[in-house]
Amino acid sequence: MARRIVRLPEVVQQTGISPTTIYRAIRAGTFPAQVMLGKRAVGWRATDVEAWIDSREKKHVNEAVAPHPNAKGEHP
Repeated sequence: MARRIVRLPEVVQQTGISPTTIYRAIRAGTFPAQVMLGKRAVGWRATDVEAWIDSREKKHVNEAVAPHPNAKGEHP
């Protein structure tokens, strides 16, 4: 499989999050870091972005399946 680098507009399109949010998540360690392509050019490994998307989908599926803390009929 050929490796592919995606630039910021494509990362934004794939993830649905803003550039600011992407860079904040990189600083927080919750989004893949970019790779330097030149002095003023960066990109992301497509496989890293896809893996991040997959991890988010799995997290949401797990949250949807997990019982709500008040599942016993208790009300706040």
